[in-house]
Amino acid sequence: MRHEAWLSLLVLAWIVGGLAALIHSEHPRGRVVGKVIAAESGQALEKAEVWFDHPKGTWKVRSKKDGSFELPNLPAGTYTVTASTYAHKLEAIEFTLHEGETRNLLIALEPVEPFLELIHPQTVFHPDETVKVGVRGFVPSDELRIQVWQVQMGKTSASVPLTSLLNFLEEVRNGWWRGVWELRDALQRLSPCLTKVSEMTAPITQRDGEGVFMQFVPVPLTSEGTYLVRISVGSLERIALVELARVGLVVKAGSNRNGKLSALVFAADLKTGEPIKDVEASVWVRERLVGRERDKLVASSVTDANGLAQLTLSGVSGETGGCFFVASKRIGSKVSPIAWVALSEYELTDLVASGRSLFGTIYTDRPVYRPGNKVHFKGIVRERTPDSYRPVKPVFRPSFRVPRPEPFDLFIRDPDGNIIHRAQVALNDFGSFSGSFTLNDEAPTGTYTVEAVPQGKGEGNKVVGSFVVAAYRKP
Repeated sequence: MRHEAWLSLLVLAWIVGGLAALIHSEHPRGRVVGKVIAAESGQALEKAEVWFDHPKGTWKVRSKKDGSFELPNLPAGTYTVTASTYAHKLEAIEFTLHEGETRNLLIALEPVEPFLELIHPQTVFHPDETVKVGVRGFVPSDELRIQVWQVQMGKTSASVPLTSLLNFLEEVRNGWWRGVWELRDALQRLSPCLTKVSEMTAPITQRDGEGVFMQFVPVPLTSEGTYLVRISVGSLERIALVELARVGLVVKAGSNRNGKLSALVFAADLKTGEPIKDVEASVWVRERLVGRERDKLVASSVTDANGLAQLTLSGVSGETGGCFFVASKRIGSKVSPIAWVALSEYELTDLVASGRSLFGTIYTDRPVYRPGNKVHFKGIVRERTPDSYRPVKPVFRPSFRVPRPEPFDLFIRDPDGNIIHRAQVALNDFGSFSGSFTLNDEAPTGTYTVEAVPQGKGEGNKVVGSFVVAAYRKP
């Protein structure tokens, strides 16, 4: 019995000691409650994110509808607090939380700088639709100023080229990212092609608890055309593009059966999808001259009963800086542009590349080499030609066949672009070539390129491959 009593005492002592050690090792903790308000109005701010940074970690809490928040179990210590909402923020503050303390914080967020943003994903409207422009902002004013200009593309001239006007409209369509002064300068420069049709104000409504508003402003337009809508509050202003039109334009561009660049234009009613006849389709590029630029008409045609027009893009290259497909409608003796599709400089470069007659690849026996290794390479080349058969409708499809045997100039360049090996290779009956060369013992590491350029066809038809040189060890 005495032995069992001693054993029970030992177990009890072990339990008490363990609990004491556990309590001693636990980090002292406290509790934080608080409220987030707007400094300028005292209004409670909902969904404010409040961050508490501590040497042992970071805690985040989001305020409730009444601005309140709670963190019930925080380690004691010194915290750095930051907080923000969409239009308010708090610079970092510090406080110390003691063990067992409940700290009550009133966090007043200062307003950010006023801002104005457009919410305008739709730029094209059918005449049967109501035109609205979405706007969101945080401003001290109670109303918006709205100005509307109609774009008169028929008034372009040498001083205001059509391509310059369309390039500006494309920037507006994609979201004007430049500053206010650049916008004002652009509008002044293009003023000969802009006719003001209305100016009005609209009250700011639908503000949330922190004063941010988001609303859609109706813009009354009576006739089809292209419009610029400028919305401003004080020194803040934004501009939106609105196209009120019945005609939609679809353009498919590429190389035709003869390897020449061409485009198929389709004009259709935006509401019904029915093709539209007698729409004048044209292609314009910006021609750079000494000290100035001017418009250059590349091709033009008229849509047929199926709404289609075929255009040959002769003279279009990657150096023209992009091009525009413009659809115009003739009313009496006046021709008025009603829609356009822009092809950027990068898209045009890809389009020109699609007209190449040769395609292929070059690969090596290993992806990675060491300096001094021997590199074996092989190239496969194919030539694009029309298909040898046709489906029911006379639609030509590209295919590939083995090109005629012809010599290629082969270049191997190091990572700095220096030519370290050159040779002449010829295609075999299967349209391929192969070869090898040895890397220098001091060859720099990096990515090397292998280029095969057909003689007489220029670098636009070159075939390219690559490999890596690295000073590596086997694992």
